[in-house]
Amino acid sequence: MIPAQDHKRIGNDDTGSNTGGMGAYCPCPLISQHVLNVVERDILLKAVNGFHKEGIKYNGVLYAGIMLTSDGPKTLEFNCRFGDPETQVILPLMESDLFDLMEATCLNKLNSVELNFKESAYAVGVVMASKGYPESSTKGCVIEGLSQYMNTNSNSLVFHSGISINPNGKFITNGGRVLINVAIASSLKQAAAIATDGCKKLLFDGAQYRTDVAMKGIQSLAVSYKSSGVDIDAGNEFVNNIKPFISTTYREGVVGDIGGFAGLFELNKLRRINDKGELIKFSDPVIVQGVDGVGTKIKLAEKLNRWDTIGIDLVAMCANDVICAGGETAEMPYIYDKGKYDIAGYCVGIVEYEDMLPKKSEIIEGDMLIGLPSNGLHSNGYSLINKLIDEHHIDLNDIAVFSKESLSYADEFLKPTRLYVKELLKLIRKNGVKAIAHITGGGLLENIIRVIDDKYTVEIDAFKFEIPPIFAWISSIGNIPNLDLLKTFNCGIGMVLVVGQDDSAWKMLEKHGAKHIGFVKKRTVKEDQITVKNFDIALNLISKEFQNCKLKTTNIVTYLNSGVNIDAGNKAVEEIKKIAKLTKIDGLLGEIGGFGGCFRLKNVMGDMSDPVIVLSTDGCGSKIKFALDMEKHDTIGVDLVAMCVNDLICTGAQPLTFLDYYACGKLDVNTLTKVVKGICDGCTLSSSVLLGGETAEMPGVYKGNVYDLAGFALGIVNIDNVLPKIDRIQSGDIVVALPSSGLHSNGFSLVHKILEIYDLKYSNKCLFDNKVSTIGETFLTPTKIYVRALLPLIKSGVVKAIAHITGGGLPDNISRILPKHLAVKLSMVDLKKSDIFSWILSKGNIAIEEMLRTFNCGIGMVLILSPEYEKSVIESLITYKAIKIGSVVARTSLDSQVLVNNTDLISNFYKKKKRVAVLISGNGSNLQALIDACRSPKYQINAEIVLVISNKPDAFGLERAKLNEISCVTIQHKDFVTRELFDEKISNELIKHKIDIVCLAGFMRILSSTFTQKWKGKLLNIHPSLLPKYPGLNAQQKALEANEKQTGCTVHFVDEGVDTGSIILQEIVPILPNDSIENLIERIHKAEHIAYPKALKLVVNGVL
Repeated sequence: MIPAQDHKRIGNDDTGSNTGGMGAYCPCPLISQHVLNVVERDILLKAVNGFHKEGIKYNGVLYAGIMLTSDGPKTLEFNCRFGDPETQVILPLMESDLFDLMEATCLNKLNSVELNFKESAYAVGVVMASKGYPESSTKGCVIEGLSQYMNTNSNSLVFHSGISINPNGKFITNGGRVLINVAIASSLKQAAAIATDGCKKLLFDGAQYRTDVAMKGIQSLAVSYKSSGVDIDAGNEFVNNIKPFISTTYREGVVGDIGGFAGLFELNKLRRINDKGELIKFSDPVIVQGVDGVGTKIKLAEKLNRWDTIGIDLVAMCANDVICAGGETAEMPYIYDKGKYDIAGYCVGIVEYEDMLPKKSEIIEGDMLIGLPSNGLHSNGYSLINKLIDEHHIDLNDIAVFSKESLSYADEFLKPTRLYVKELLKLIRKNGVKAIAHITGGGLLENIIRVIDDKYTVEIDAFKFEIPPIFAWISSIGNIPNLDLLKTFNCGIGMVLVVGQDDSAWKMLEKHGAKHIGFVKKRTVKEDQITVKNFDIALNLISKEFQNCKLKTTNIVTYLNSGVNIDAGNKAVEEIKKIAKLTKIDGLLGEIGGFGGCFRLKNVMGDMSDPVIVLSTDGCGSKIKFALDMEKHDTIGVDLVAMCVNDLICTGAQPLTFLDYYACGKLDVNTLTKVVKGICDGCTLSSSVLLGGETAEMPGVYKGNVYDLAGFALGIVNIDNVLPKIDRIQSGDIVVALPSSGLHSNGFSLVHKILEIYDLKYSNKCLFDNKVSTIGETFLTPTKIYVRALLPLIKSGVVKAIAHITGGGLPDNISRILPKHLAVKLSMVDLKKSDIFSWILSKGNIAIEEMLRTFNCGIGMVLILSPEYEKSVIESLITYKAIKIGSVVARTSLDSQVLVNNTDLISNFYKKKKRVAVLISGNGSNLQALIDACRSPKYQINAEIVLVISNKPDAFGLERAKLNEISCVTIQHKDFVTRELFDEKISNELIKHKIDIVCLAGFMRILSSTFTQKWKGKLLNIHPSLLPKYPGLNAQQKALEANEKQTGCTVHFVDEGVDTGSIILQEIVPILPNDSIENLIERIHKAEHIAYPKALKLVVNGVL
């Protein structure tokens, strides 16, 4: 049986004298499934085996009292009786027949019966004791309210203990424990509240009862986002703390502040310097975007707990890529912090279309290669460095043998990546550069050829630049082949420029260490596209001092055996290129594989007079863990795009481009391809283009095939249309909600915690979503993208503000778009109930306030608009099921700006919905009433109509079913020889659809006794009279002819007779003077539309 816990002490908090038990609850969550298994194996089973061994015959309940200790479960006692109050909370949860179970126990046939208990249900019993108990007790006190309570509370059971009846027929106390009030609900918290509240209504002199029964269990079940590892308040504090630092990077053109849904930059405020040194506007701007990370260099920073320069690396890796396209950084990188171990950066620049780099068509034989020195390793090759550090046990605080400045290994390895933007911009403005290559992953050998046409080759002379000693040291102690060194590290060159052979403007960079290091040459068919001559000799010259190094190894260390596969990365890029082409839109320049993704704004600006570019960045959080554990990667990319573009649309911007950052422990091309395919699907849904991204293989940071994602979206909007229009929002404006498709991508850390507590697997059957089969599939439902729904409304100017409901839920996100003196008052009444949130709330025992701040609670987007646009906006969003949920009001205090009423509708704890089929023959008006009631949160009917069967193919009720997206089947009775065969066909269809309840609604066939017996207790009908009067046909006419003053309708169970089944509910209607049969039929029809949903609720909600 399921475990129960009783409460022995008389007072709250286990104070006072011991008793026989003041309450109990079941099941008890304090004991985990693992410990239960131990109890079964090491206590109960051993006891039963002991009976067999000693020849003891025992038929009954073996009842063990268990104490949970730090050393595991310990047995206090065994009872041969099933003691109260535990019995009184266990048995109401039993679905098996108690008599069958008792009989099987007596007859030694327990193996022939199943012992089943209700799923997702809890029972809590609170004992009421007489005055003076347990030391003494009083008797004869009248108990008030008992009969009324028992008759009106269908979810409670009152067990009499010390109760008698006096001569006046009144219930009176008979000493000791008087009664126990047991409540059953789908959450422990709710059951405890009902049971305790019920005791307040049962009155007798000196009554004693505890108000904390089940509190320990409730507290053990309570889950919060913070206890799951996510602290929203700490996140908000972090944003406020970094605002002063970020403000120092602002430049002219920045719109607003951080903390909104996206970052905005006004293009008209930007100026460029032409070749004459004049400051002028951009006439044909091209947006250049770069995304990157710092690789496993971050692992060193973590190991040393030194973070002061890692941000410079991040900026440099992105901005240096952007400058390769000729872009001037228009906004400093929008940094996305991905947690403890990894960060991703995003940089946006702008360049005049005619000045874009590389100018491949202008590069000719004889052009010069100019190299700018690096500042050491920069941010590549650190997986190999970390391997060397670990293998040779290098103390990072020791002086590095290769350091010219006598710096420690730590200082040398953490030297920040050099930023080349300022010095290169001056040369670019003189039109003195044909191409620029940033030497990052892939080293000299793979980066330069990205900007050179494949009909040319480049030749670099290693004697013409200085190879820093750190690379000779790495080569020496790692025994690294020179080719691998050139493909892994920059080897002393951070940037390579291609300039004309007669161009001397580059010499302005000589003071920054620039040197002429090679030439562009014509390429023969079999010739490599790049050669670095004299590299072996140059490297050997500076390697001599390390050749006798005690750290030297005979093993060959490569990037590949350090965990990074460059060839796999290149293969992945080629696969991504094919997929990304599917997202191409007007304005895209080039393709994936360059240093920065480029987009020509002229193609999309239209009549924008003052365009603003909008930048948004986000991730998928720990939803990725679901994808990883389920090995299902095809939709997580949609989530990534959705989280970014939905933020973007909140500013009024039209999404244009998207870049992604994919970091992993070991690159699996198949997995990456599926993720990117999902990203492309998201881009298609948001009408944006996948412009590029960064794939980082980081074995020192991520384990195995684990990966993480960051997304970066860019959009454009004219400044007049920027949202929110806070100054236009006023009291009386309405709030419109667009439903979510589930959790979207927030709150998953808390979900993981709940699954862990209940030992639930992703493969477990999903009991709260009939559209999918498993829990994992439900939670992986992709985030809904709202771009196409909202762009037309934004362009029309009717929307004042939009809020994307993500982390922080309704309270934190709506407050971001409100002026300080206003608030919104929301009601959840008309919001369609989403069982996924009810399930989370119930299982996690989560406070409503926590729920509202963690999850979207069924609302994906919120719009604020003037009330005169309510009808037109909701009609335009009818396919998105938009509804009004509230209005803007004056803020009366410094409390929350978001006031949510009717939260009890969110907290209607999850129950498995009954699957209902409706059998019809005609119009289906009762069918419609049942559909509407089941879908309305006002009725709270624990059922859904999933199937409609008609015996007539032209029945209008079938159209009603189709309009409501309900499966419908036509089974014509004339196609069957006998009634029984017809009924059998219907029955098989019901079984196929896993139907729990069948409702007859104008079904004009008499069902066979075989059918009614098979569906006994599950088959409902409605009849237009107050049965048992006037069964059968023409009931309305018969009531008129009998001069009845009233008639009505009856919902009843169906049996073999004609309208003779047990009555569930009746609705009375008057018969008026001079009533016609038509008027009476119409009046009864209206009553039927009320009665049938009420009756169905009584049946499916467990009242009957």
